[in-house]
Amino acid sequence: MEERAQLALLPEKRAERQTSDRIERLKFWHNTPLVVTLVGTITIMANGLVGYFQSQQTTFNSIAIKQLESTLGEAQKRSDDERERQLAKLKNDLQEGAAAADATRKATKEERDFAYKVIEKELAKSDDTRARAAVLLFLVRAGVLNSLNRGELERMALADLEGTKSPSEAVIPPTLGRRDFELPHYNLQPPAPSPGQTQSASRLLTLAVSEINKNVEETTSADRIADYWRAVNLDPMQMGQAPWSAAFISWLILKVDSPVKITPSAANAQIWNDALRKKLTFLPGEKPALPGDIAVFLRVRTASELSDARAGKSGGTPGQAGVIYSVDGSTFTSIEGNSADAVRLVTHGMTEPNLLGFIRLADAVP
Repeated sequence: MEERAQLALLPEKRAERQTSDRIERLKFWHNTPLVVTLVGTITIMANGLVGYFQSQQTTFNSIAIKQLESTLGEAQKRSDDERERQLAKLKNDLQEGAAAADATRKATKEERDFAYKVIEKELAKSDDTRARAAVLLFLVRAGVLNSLNRGELERMALADLEGTKSPSEAVIPPTLGRRDFELPHYNLQPPAPSPGQTQSASRLLTLAVSEINKNVEETTSADRIADYWRAVNLDPMQMGQAPWSAAFISWLILKVDSPVKITPSAANAQIWNDALRKKLTFLPGEKPALPGDIAVFLRVRTASELSDARAGKSGGTPGQAGVIYSVDGSTFTSIEGNSADAVRLVTHGMTEPNLLGFIRLADAVP
């Protein structure tokens, strides 16, 4: 029985022994240097591949971040540039709009000032209510006063044309067009020739005295003022309300016909510049001004502008000029055209800030 039992267990023991042998052989194989080396190599390669892929991923992430930062930076720069462009355009548009509005306001003001001056000048010619109303109505309907309230002006004119009204009853104010200054009524005597003055300058003074004694003024002496304009080769019919001070001086100079000619001009600055080139000018304080000299004034705002004008660098600056009639220490009087719309005697100081200087006509080339 016992032997039979052992024989029955024999296959099972054989199987266990075979399994144990395989395990031992596997242990031997895995513990050999070659296997250890292979396993280590595979482990290192696996770790290297993992590190490589991790490094590649990190590099890719860094590149992606930099690209994103660059894209965001470029977008921000484009946005900033566009904002600056829009701001510059807006600023330019505002400046252009302001300049256009200012030019329009200035033009409108000049047009209104001109229209009002026309009214004053024309209404000053008569004290008769109906005559003044007729003149105003004509100006309105002729389109001269379009910059003013034409409807109201026409209503006023028509109201004064109805019936007979005294000046105190007139709708048109009787003070409108009334002069704030008297009409000229001069009767000057030519002063005695000044020692040291040229004959040409003395003749200029004599002619200026003769002209002021004619009491030339715009409302009654249009023909005479037209002669002044013709002296500078301008059509009187085209000049309107333009200042004629320089035209008056040019007319006098042409009439004197001195040996050294000064070119006629409608601008006092141009008369000064031509006289400067011909060495006929001198500044206040350089030598005494005498009757017969021409005093020239320019509208300058700064000492620098005055210095430039004295050096002949100003051509269009508005100004005034007159022939000196008398000198009394620090003051002098001069005969000037277009002074309150007439030829008048005006008093000045030798130190006036807009006094450009003096011109003395020569008897011979300097």
